[in-house]
Formats: sequence, structure tokens, C-alpha cells
Amino acid sequence: MGLGTFILVPLSQHFIALWGWRFAFVVLGVLVLILLLPLNALFLRHKPRDLGLYPDGVRDGESAQWRGLEVIDTAWSETDWTLKRAFRTWRFWALMIFPFCIAIAIYIILVHSVRFLVDTGIDKMTAAFIFASSGMISSVFRIFWGWLSDRIGREKTYTLGMICIIMGILYFILLEITGERGLIYPFMIFFGSGWGATAPMFMAVAADLFQGRGFGLIYGILEGIIGIGGAVGAWVGGFIFDKTQSYQGAFALAISVAILSCLFVWMAAPRKVRYAGRMRLIEKD
Repeated sequence: MGLGTFILVPLSQHFIALWGWRFAFVVLGVLVLILLLPLNALFLRHKPRDLGLYPDGVRDGESAQWRGLEVIDTAWSETDWTLKRAFRTWRFWALMIFPFCIAIAIYIILVHSVRFLVDTGIDKMTAAFIFASSGMISSVFRIFWGWLSDRIGREKTYTLGMICIIMGILYFILLEITGERGLIYPFMIFFGSGWGATAPMFMAVAADLFQGRGFGLIYGILEGIIGIGGAVGAWVGGFIFDKTQSYQGAFALAISVAILSCLFVWMAAPRKVRYAGRMRLIEKD
């Protein structure tokens, strides 16, 4: 996603500058058809074993022993979580709310950032480059945040990510107040790095809490909730601007829901169910 953002956003802006947004939209659709469809047909695999991958890296004839894995709530972790069972727990609702909130914040920025930068006097290609670069930075940090969360815990890692997002948005607010164009670069770094914490933590927290035969359904619902949050964020950012002729209120809302998201991940409390540690492989007896 980050690499695609890095390549396609400036390319899209270039197409729009040449031919307008309607024709650019058609060109992107054609590129999807002639590039992504064949690539998916050639390289998509439906099972990890097709690529020689195994659950937790454990091959036949081996078993896994975790260093540092501590199951805190045995009754919870051993429950075969179905959607019906999960639906009755407060942790399920906390799990749904924390991605919903941050999706609002993320999409306020994603949808409106280029327009905001252009309105502050930054040329369109530079604005597109800043947006694209934040996506590329997020890709690198997805790996980092996942690695870190296996060592210090999901909640602490997610909190650090939210601090980065909030710092990035604060730079946007300062940019509108001061007009100092150099502030776009710390925005790019902080927002991009914090954005990278979202997807890995959504998956990891959900898996820590609701392993079982219903996990796929539970996570699918969570992804749907994220989509709704993204739609709300895109709309509300534009609505606030239309009413106030400023993005300050939208940015303040983004910071508020990012803080709220952080509170709900602590309420979901995956640390009170299990802690992910390092694994080593041992031969089966």
C-alpha cells in the first residue's frame, strides 16, 4: 500500500495536470486492468503452504515453544470464540471502536491533505509528493511497529504510534497558523510513521483477543467498521471545511478521535489475555 501510494499519487497528479481528473481516473482504471489483474493471476497464492510457509514458521516434524509467552487469562484464551460469544463481551466493542476512531482521523488527513497543502500555497506536485512519501514511510514503519509490539506489548506500541500521528497533525495546524512551509516535512515523517502503526495493531490485537473458529468473521467485521470510519472521516473533514472555510476544526477532531482510539485499545487490553514473545523451534518428542 505504501509503495503504491508513493508511485500512484504523484502519477495521478501528473495525469490530472495534463488531462483533468476525469480522464486521469479512466487511465488509472486501465492501469489496474492491464497491470494488477495479470500480476494477481500470475503470483496470487491461496494457501501459505503454496509458498512454503507454515503457521508460526513451524514445519512438519517440529513444534513451537515460545520464549516469554505468558497467558494471563487462561479462561479467555482457551475460549473457542464465535461471533455470538464475542458479541456479548465489552472487549469486542472496544476492539471495534478503536479502529473506527483512528480511521476517522486517518481519512480526514488522507482525503484532505493535498487540498489543504495547495490552499496554503504549496504547488500541487509537491503536495502530492508529501502525501505519497507519508505512505511510503508508513510501509517501513508497519514492520517496525509489529516487531516492537511483540516486545513491549500492543497497547504501548499503539500509543507511540498515536503520539506520532498527533504530532504530525499538530504540524499541519501550525502550518496553517504560521505559513511556514518547512513544517510539511516533519508532518510527513510523524504522520507516516504513526499511520504505519494502525494496520499491524488492528490485526495483532484482534488475534490476541479472539483466536478461534470465528476469528475470520470477527476480523472481517472489524475491517468493515474501519471502512465506515474512513467514510465518516472523509465526509466530516469536508463538511467542517465547508462550514468554517478552515481545516482547523477537522484537524482538532482528528486529534481528539486519535486520543479516543488510544483509550479504547487500552480498554480492549490484549495484555491481560496474552503476551507475544519470541519463538524457538524444538523437535517433537
